[in-house]
Amino acid sequence: MAEALKPSSRPELRRRSRRVKAHIQVVVHRHQGQGRRETAGTLVVNAHGALLLLAMPVVPGELISLKNVATEEEILARVTSLGTRLLGKTQVGVEFIKPEPNFWKVPDRPENWERKQPQPADASARKPAN
Repeated sequence: MAEALKPSSRPELRRRSRRVKAHIQVVVHRHQGQGRRETAGTLVVNAHGALLLLAMPVVPGELISLKNVATEEEILARVTSLGTRLLGKTQVGVEFIKPEPNFWKVPDRPENWERKQPQPADASARKPAN
């Protein structure tokens, strides 16, 4: 079940995409060290990443892969933060290397999850080459 969270009115706390509470199972693959894997769950997701509960140790800046158990899709992400430790697991913030709003398959996803299409340069504003 997904539930949209209210965006912050403080500019420094605004996210690039709105966060949604969602419990989605992922397999996390750690590339460094022994290359461990762990099945984990999300607490919050957005088009740019997620907040996970993870038992294996990771460090900010580390690259990991996330595999969505439901869809078998995989994406590369970077650990951005370590938070509160709960029952032997740590809240871990991750961001996708490249935003992917379709990765989580969240129904009724927020409007700002849509990819922005680059606008073509206005042809009338360009001068012809001589």
